Amino acid sequence: MEYFYAYLPNKNEKENVLNSLNLKENQIYIDDTENDDIRWNDLVKKLKDNDKLLVPSIDCISSEEVSLKDKLQTLKDIHAQLLTIDDEDLDVDVMLQLMDFIEVSRKNRARKLQRAGIDKALEKKYKGEGRFGRPRIKVPDDFEENIKRIMRKELSHDAYRAQLGMKRSTYYKIVKEVKDSWIKDDKK
Repeated sequence: MEYFYAYLPNKNEKENVLNSLNLKENQIYIDDTENDDIRWNDLVKKLKDNDKLLVPSIDCISSEEVSLKDKLQTLKDIHAQLLTIDDEDLDVDVMLQLMDFIEVSRKNRARKLQRAGIDKALEKKYKGEGRFGRPRIKVPDDFEENIKRIMRKELSHDAYRAQLGMKRSTYYKIVKEVKDSWIKDDKK
């Protein structure tokens, strides 16, 4: 049995296609923007092995690539033959392979571009240019001196931290780094 399907958002196209077909109305299925794939689902329920599905062109099956691939896979599973109105036989397997190839090519290209961006960013990092992660807190020049004052109990950690406006964990992390640098200096 022959059926016709098209996704035609433009109503003028719809009328032109309907006038050019020699099929009964129950063999014609047209989706538009309003009834998204409702007619396609009805058609799939009717399609049987070796039925012929006529389409105006491949781009009239779906407006989206993912949806087109799903529809082609459905036709392959049903073993329906896909033809254009001009009686050109479209091999669904070849079209699915082509779409897979295009998808893989796009992913590989995106990965290469992403890798190039990462390499460029790492190169900047090694040169000391650019910013990566959170920006480092700027420590005042007299930070070490004030830590020494705190060690001599002339100042409290909480008072100095509040004066700097740092979060507690950040403050103590920097204090630890300063103390570790003193230990390194003592070992030398």
